[in-house]
Amino acid sequence: MAAIDYVYSPYRLKYPMKRLGQRGEGKWQRISWDEALDTTTKKLQQIKEKYGGESIAYATGTGRVVTTIPFENFFKGVLGTPNRIGIGHICRSKTRTAVMAVTLGVLPGLAGRGICRDFERANCIVAWGATVIESRSDYMGAAGKRISAALHRGARLIVIDPVFTRAAAKADLWLQIRPGTDIALALSWLNIIINEGLYDKDFVTNWTNAPFLVRGDTGRLLRESDVFRSGSPNNFMVWDVNDGVPGTWNTSTLSYYPTAVQPTLTGKYAVELADGKTVESKPVWQLLMDMVEEWTPDKAASITWLSPEKITESARMYAETKPACIEWGVAMSQCSRSTATNQAILHLKAITGNLDIPGGNSFWVNPGFRTAGLPLPLGQEEKRISGGFAFSRSEVAPPAAAHQPAVWKASITGKPYPVKALVSHSSNPLLTHENPDNYILEALKKLEFIVWLDVTMTPSNEWADIILPVSTPFERNWCRECDMGVFAGQAVIEPQWESRSDFDIYRELCKRMGREDAWPWKTEREWCDWSLDELGTTFDELTKTCFKPAPEVWRKYEKGLLRQDGKPGFPTESGKVEIYSSRLQELGLSPLPVFSYPPESFETTPKLTEEFPLILITGSRELNFPFFHTQYHYLTRLRKIQPYPIMLINPETARRLDIKNDDWAWIETKKGRARFKARVTERIHPKVVSASHAWWYPELPGPEHGAFESNVNLLVDPFGITDPAAGTTELRGLMCKVYRVDEVPIAKVSFSG
Repeated sequence: MAAIDYVYSPYRLKYPMKRLGQRGEGKWQRISWDEALDTTTKKLQQIKEKYGGESIAYATGTGRVVTTIPFENFFKGVLGTPNRIGIGHICRSKTRTAVMAVTLGVLPGLAGRGICRDFERANCIVAWGATVIESRSDYMGAAGKRISAALHRGARLIVIDPVFTRAAAKADLWLQIRPGTDIALALSWLNIIINEGLYDKDFVTNWTNAPFLVRGDTGRLLRESDVFRSGSPNNFMVWDVNDGVPGTWNTSTLSYYPTAVQPTLTGKYAVELADGKTVESKPVWQLLMDMVEEWTPDKAASITWLSPEKITESARMYAETKPACIEWGVAMSQCSRSTATNQAILHLKAITGNLDIPGGNSFWVNPGFRTAGLPLPLGQEEKRISGGFAFSRSEVAPPAAAHQPAVWKASITGKPYPVKALVSHSSNPLLTHENPDNYILEALKKLEFIVWLDVTMTPSNEWADIILPVSTPFERNWCRECDMGVFAGQAVIEPQWESRSDFDIYRELCKRMGREDAWPWKTEREWCDWSLDELGTTFDELTKTCFKPAPEVWRKYEKGLLRQDGKPGFPTESGKVEIYSSRLQELGLSPLPVFSYPPESFETTPKLTEEFPLILITGSRELNFPFFHTQYHYLTRLRKIQPYPIMLINPETARRLDIKNDDWAWIETKKGRARFKARVTERIHPKVVSASHAWWYPELPGPEHGAFESNVNLLVDPFGITDPAAGTTELRGLMCKVYRVDEVPIAKVSFSG
């Protein structure tokens, strides 16, 4: 409904521009496209030749259309930079996607990115840290409608969320969990499902590494070479209950030797090794059982603030109502326990047999849909700035990207090497990244050259040297994969003013750098036809319906459709779902999900909580509902829905702090503070507050446009305690305090559009 406002907004960038004066002065000169592209090409070539391609970083956001074009061809194939930065460490690519990669292997299509659910056939839907009505407006869209349709036909809905959301209002069970303690709930669900025998024993035995033996002395999976001198280090050992001896799982044939092996899931066994020593070993399943044994509903209740009865009821409802799917939101990917939490939730999906079945967590694949991607030049992969985090390395969890806080820091400190230039699209880091008023702003001031592709002026691109105006999705042709098929959209108007699609911009940059071969498609329509060719359709044909569903092929692991060798199984080292992750263990991490408290909590930092007694949720999608991260704040129609940034606070807490509904209040952590309008509501726990994220005021003067007034990311430290694999920042369990704003806030400025 806001599309007209969006396309014809007075805030749109109309022409290419170059900076005059100092960065941040807001002085711009309109230039031609030739000058803009020639300047960009010349500067990037100079920096690449002087410092190497790795000295050029490229920033991307979640972009809804730009991700359909092969922009990596330019950055990897032409510039040769491994340093793509974005929000992967607090979103999907380095958290849920990476955990899937080390557990299930790298799956084809969107399934490998963690986008795998079949609402239409599910009899139980678990919205775990996902405000599914507000936050699933991408891909096929209308997730709220899809879930409502499922409920109408009788599906059960479990919502796990600290806030009583729209989805919670529709739920059969709402679990008002304490922020940051999802790992305790997941471990308790595992305890209940395992101890009550509610798991799928056939799937666990035949399709996971649950039967594999683990050495008691080293904690490592027992290998064939440990037991037999001529054995392979690539094969694994199980205990054969038929003969009472070890049996071998051969990873080449994906079969047992001897063929009559009957592996057990439980017990402990003395195994004689090739060197004559004897080592006590247990199956993975027994170790998992031992680990979750302490996680009774009573113990989990004391940590999560849920009742033992509700924990038990919800675990049974999920396990017994078949088929079931879990939609995992970013909440589990925005804490220092990200890897363990997502791993435990993935284990729940696996042991209940809900992987790739109708109504479960389906592996949607569009065989034949082509995407392009030139590789990095030899030696450049190793130069990626990972910050020391394994999930930023492609050999661990492709497709990898650099660790963004570390790249921004490198542009300031020059360590591990200088980052000199930035190319950005679909990105607004002064709003969306942690602690932006400090190291992001300093980096933008220090970089040698910045070029920005964007639709509107933002607080971030105000610091650019060259700005290139990008057309909207209504002015271009495109196609992309979604969770249930392939989706297309066509241009309905010509690009307005002098805007161009990013497709055309990157094509021109490739040509000017002498690499037209890296971008052989002349138009977006041609690119779409190339992408769709092996699907047996064309762009024109697809736009008759705008959607081509993925083929419904279920249990692809049984049919050899997940592995490149065509054998049944999963694309992992063992061919199994690796409940016990030897890949994580090789990285010095726990192979099983282990509980830990938030780094700031009543239990671990009692002195801190005396000053900061409330738990902060940052970035709830329901509080940013009319917008998408930093997009659309300049649209009158949408700002009328939500004119100011919102904070949810319980009436009991508000009374104690003398805060009334619609009062302005500060939220402060030990890192900083920001101000929000209080919405006093019983939808939230008295010890918890929730605030909208990435807020800015386009109507206020540049270069900041109010970026440092009401942005909750000012309160977050990206270099504190983070997830050891992903580098995930703590965004959902920070301790804070709240107090009234006494002075007249800048946010009182009215929005005129």
